[in-house]
Amino acid sequence: MEERTLQNAFRVVSLAKLDPETLVPQSQALEFVTEDNSGPNLTLLEVTTEVADLLEKGDEQFVFRGEANDSVVLCSESAVFELKEAETSNSLLIVKDMLQGDQCKELKNLSNGDCETPTEDMEQDKENRAHKVTVVKTFYHYLEMKPAKPGYQKLSQLLESRIMKNFDRTSVPADSLSWSIDELLDRAQCSNGELLQGLKLIDAIQMANNSWVMIDSDFRMRVVSLICNVISENSWSWKAVPKNEAVQVISDIEAELITSQVFDHYFDTNGAVKRDKICRFYGEYLLQSSTVFNLQEFLSIWQESLPIIDNEGDEPFKVSLKQLEGLSLVTKDQIRYFPEANLPIVIQDRLSILFSTKEKWTLDEITPFVINMTTPKLNVKALLTKYARGTRVNGEQIFCSKHNNKMQWT
Repeated sequence: MEERTLQNAFRVVSLAKLDPETLVPQSQALEFVTEDNSGPNLTLLEVTTEVADLLEKGDEQFVFRGEANDSVVLCSESAVFELKEAETSNSLLIVKDMLQGDQCKELKNLSNGDCETPTEDMEQDKENRAHKVTVVKTFYHYLEMKPAKPGYQKLSQLLESRIMKNFDRTSVPADSLSWSIDELLDRAQCSNGELLQGLKLIDAIQMANNSWVMIDSDFRMRVVSLICNVISENSWSWKAVPKNEAVQVISDIEAELITSQVFDHYFDTNGAVKRDKICRFYGEYLLQSSTVFNLQEFLSIWQESLPIIDNEGDEPFKVSLKQLEGLSLVTKDQIRYFPEANLPIVIQDRLSILFSTKEKWTLDEITPFVINMTTPKLNVKALLTKYARGTRVNGEQIFCSKHNNKMQWT
């Protein structure tokens, strides 16, 4: 292939009707090594400005995560990004030896900018050669990254696959039931920070070896009941329960490691009870005991099952269906266990099950079951407008399926 000269380059400039004075005084010629694009095995990834800054500083680690059946995500120390392949109409080139910025030196041996008729001496002058740049690979596709939500559903499924039903302080069965942070990071698509936050959201228990485990509902109910009984027996205020004293009293029955963390799940740092969370736990525990309840009977049983508060100045617990959002399905005069965490993570599949289970939903009813599928650019209303059919009945917005549903909830 004939080597490109500066004179060739300036002929192109002239034909393009460009002013050489406005251009960087350096010509560079692209040379394609292969015609079949069989370059190195590389993939281009377009990153945000924030991520680019972090990569340049090198202060934060980025990891690709996902099991065989998962779509791959990119995780930083504090965020998750979804990766999708995008096509570009313009070819993207990876090149080698290209000069940039101050590397471009002043051209020499130019005849006052007149390059229409190069002389023989100039053709032979090596300095008159255009700088050669090798094209290593040509790309027509690249990966783009978008902020994504952490894989809390997968995290919950992993923890629930190894449930601890009791804590034997002599044999410590948690060794075979718990998960290390590294094991969870390998399987759940979360950043390090989001993983720890997710473990707290699902009320997981941290063991002495820094592994994590989930205790079953009967075990949790036993510990919660012990804590509530100790509070009543000592006539402590539910607004300021002395944690250390309560845990110590129960230590002969249940391990302090478990009791202390369960206490933190239902009481704040000042010892005040989290009323809605206590009610939600008792309500979920009851829902799991049967396939379906009469709504009024369930509300009555639920209220009666809660701890009795008879201390002066402490308000009694009061149940509300709002406390069971995302856990229950109410149809006419019945209620049953219907956890959002068990629904598919693909929005079309999730809505298919929701609409086959209940034909019509109000916005308030369906929100707890789809809010985790929203994005910064797609709120609940926008999501339902895109994937469902909305109508107004007596001034209230109702959503139903756009298509006939064949999927059934099991």
